[in-house]
Amino acid sequence: KVKKVIMSENYLAPDYAKPIQAVDDLAVLVLSEDIPLTKKAVMATEQQMRRFVTEKSVVELVGYGIRTSSENKLMGRENNRPPTKLTSNLMSPEMVTDFYKQYPNGLPSAFKIQAGSFGIVQHRELGKSQLCNGDSGSAFFVEENNVRYVLGLTGQGIINNPCPPPETWFGSPSMSWVNPAFVLKDLIKTAEKIVEEDKKIEFAQAEAVRLAVELKAKQEGDAKAAADLKAKQEADAKAAAELKAKQEAEAKAAAELKAKQEAEAKAAALKKTTITCLKGKLVKKVTAIKPVCP
Repeated sequence: KVKKVIMSENYLAPDYAKPIQAVDDLAVLVLSEDIPLTKKAVMATEQQMRRFVTEKSVVELVGYGIRTSSENKLMGRENNRPPTKLTSNLMSPEMVTDFYKQYPNGLPSAFKIQAGSFGIVQHRELGKSQLCNGDSGSAFFVEENNVRYVLGLTGQGIINNPCPPPETWFGSPSMSWVNPAFVLKDLIKTAEKIVEEDKKIEFAQAEAVRLAVELKAKQEGDAKAAADLKAKQEADAKAAAELKAKQEAEAKAAAELKAKQEAEAKAAALKKTTITCLKGKLVKKVTAIKPVCP
């Protein structure tokens, strides 16, 4: 998902009817999430691009465009074409200027080269690396040590019928020029600042959520601890009350037993007994609480 589109303040849309050539037709998209990459991609600097020119490094482009003008009728429909890898070489801005000097009538105003533009030779006469309709927006890159150095995007060029049928070639060499990617550095810095600010906001939001979760967990923990303490206190109070009731019951039972024993002892003490007294030949029975023979 695209969150923001950052365009150059100098952007000028093309109008081939007037004609007006596009200026700084480049943009940086800030996405909502990273795109998984199998290879690292970086913007090539001007020094690196000039080195690629000197070393005649292989420039690659993966396009989904049509391959000949006879396929133009397929444009605008669902694209089921497999990607095609195009290869060529990079030319410096000075070489691009010299290249177009072969046109005796000069360049139409609609195709004036933006200053600093590098060029891509399409080698149509060799039957390869043809840029056609539908390839626009693809990136030219040079791959070194598993790193892709992005040079720029496909651009409009003076090409005398951009995609002729294979059996027809008009004899004029052709070229597509590109706005070098390093002119995007200010836009990229702006995008990086936006991404950095977004990350700060996302971190702050995540931190707020984390703190809220921790606070809720603490509050729930404190509430549980308070409930457990209350339950323990109530259980202790109940146990104490039961112990007191038991002790009081035992004390009452002991008192009742003591009273019973004392009553029984008192009753026993007041009970009359009879004894038999003998004196000579006389026998006499005496009954009393504490009987004594006379």
